[in-house]
Amino acid sequence: MMGIVVSAVPFSFAHITWELFNGASLNTSEQIMKGDFSGGWNVKWSTSFSSGGSYENYAQFVIADVDNDGANEVIGSYSSYIVSMNGSTGAIEWQFLKSGTGWLPAPAVGDINNDGLNEVITDDDRLGSNQVVALRGTNGSVLWRTNVGGVIYSSPKIYDINGDGFVEVVIGSDDGKVYVLRGLDGSLLCNYTTGGAVRSTAALLDNRIVIGSFDGKVYALDANCNLVWSYTTGGSVWSSPAMLDINGDYILDVIIGSGDGRVYALNGLTGGLIWSYNTGCEVRSAPAVGDVDQDGFVEVIAGNVCGKVVSLTANTGTLEWSYTVSGRGVYPYGSIGLADLLPAYNGLEILVLMEPSAWSSNDSYLLSSSGTLIRTFAGYGDGFAIGDADNDGCVEVMIECDGCASGKDVLYDSPTNSSSCGILTSDGELDINEFNADQRNEYGVIYTVDGRKTESLRRGVYFIRHKNGWKKVIMF
Repeated sequence: MMGIVVSAVPFSFAHITWELFNGASLNTSEQIMKGDFSGGWNVKWSTSFSSGGSYENYAQFVIADVDNDGANEVIGSYSSYIVSMNGSTGAIEWQFLKSGTGWLPAPAVGDINNDGLNEVITDDDRLGSNQVVALRGTNGSVLWRTNVGGVIYSSPKIYDINGDGFVEVVIGSDDGKVYVLRGLDGSLLCNYTTGGAVRSTAALLDNRIVIGSFDGKVYALDANCNLVWSYTTGGSVWSSPAMLDINGDYILDVIIGSGDGRVYALNGLTGGLIWSYNTGCEVRSAPAVGDVDQDGFVEVIAGNVCGKVVSLTANTGTLEWSYTVSGRGVYPYGSIGLADLLPAYNGLEILVLMEPSAWSSNDSYLLSSSGTLIRTFAGYGDGFAIGDADNDGCVEVMIECDGCASGKDVLYDSPTNSSSCGILTSDGELDINEFNADQRNEYGVIYTVDGRKTESLRRGVYFIRHKNGWKKVIMF
C-alpha cells in the first residue's frame, strides 16, 4: 500500500517541470513545486547569446528533461532557433535552425511516439510551407514534419485525447483550422474548421479539446474533431482557455478571455455561461487559475491590454482585487504564472509580463496574492517558465530579456532556493486515506495535478479519476 499525505510535507524530489504552454495540458499556469527567493533574486546563469535578432523570443520557455539524462533542460523558442540549454549552467546542448513564428508559440515536450524518449514539438516554415515539426530531444534532429494550411501562432499541445495509448499533437493555425496529428508520425488524425484564425492554444483532457478562434467563438471538440459545443463571445478570442472544476461537480469547466474585454466561465459539458466579468479592455492573454490566497477556493487571474490585472472568484466571477500599470498591457502568449516563491508572503505569488504595446520592450511584475506589488523586473518579459531547472527540489524562474541591461535571458535563483522547497498540498479534496497501487484499474486513470496522464507512481501530486468522480491525492 502507498500512503496518502493530507497535510504539507517537505518532499525532496526534483524534476517538477513546465513542459508545455502554461505548464501542462489544462493551461492552469500554476506551478505546484515551491521556491524560496527570500535570500534575493540572483542570476544563476544567463544565455550565451544576446536576446534579439536570430534569438528574439516572445514565447514561453519550457523546462523538462528533454534528453532523458535525468536532469532538466530549458528549451527556448527563438526567431531562428529552438535551443536546448543545460538547466544548471545554461550551456547550449543543441539548437535547431528554423524560421516562422516559432518565437511566438511555446514548444511542447513529451514522448510522442512511445519510444521512452522525449521529443520537442515546434513550428517551422524554413522549407517554404507552414509546418509542425517534431524534434528528437536527444540532439534536436527532425523526427517528422507535417504541413498545415496557415501561419502558426498557437502553441502545440500533446496528450492522448482519444485514449488509444498514443499521444496526439493539437495545434491551431491562421487558416482557421484546429489540427489533431498523430504523435507517432505526424500524420493527420482530423481537423476542424472555425470561422477565423486560431491563435489560441488548446486545453486538453480525455476526448476533449477546448480552443478559441478569431470568429469570436470558444469551441469544444471531441477527439475526432467533432463539435461538442461552441459559445459565442463579443470579440475575437486570442486568449487560451484554462480548465478547472468551478463548482465541485468533478467536471472541468472553461475559463477564457475575449476581445470584448470579458473573462468567461463556461460549463465544460454544455458550453453554457456560468458567469462573465468585464475587465473594461481587450483580454488576449490566457488566464491563470489556482487557490492563489490559499483560502480553499480557487481564483482566476486575468490581465487585459490596458494593463489591468484582476483576481476573480472562480465559482462566481466576483472581483477580489485589481492592479493596474498605466501605459502597459498584458499580451497573448501566456503572460501570467502562479507559484509559491516567497514563504514570508501568504499564498501564491503572481508573475505578470507586460509591455507598453504589442511587440515592444517589457517589464514584469511580481504581485502578492492580495494584489500588491512585490518587485519589478525591469526590461524582462515576453517569455518565462517556472520550474526546477537545476534539479535541487526548488523552482527557478526563467525569463526573457526585452530591454534589460545585460541583453541576455536569465535564470533566477537564490541562496535560500537550494534544497527541497516542497510542494503545494493544501486542498479540500485531500480526504482519501489510502491508495493501493495494485488497484489502478479500479481507480481508473491517473493524472498529474496539472493534467498530464501518467502511469508513474513516484512521489508527487496526482488526480485519481474514480467512477464516483475525481480525487486529488499525494503519493509518498
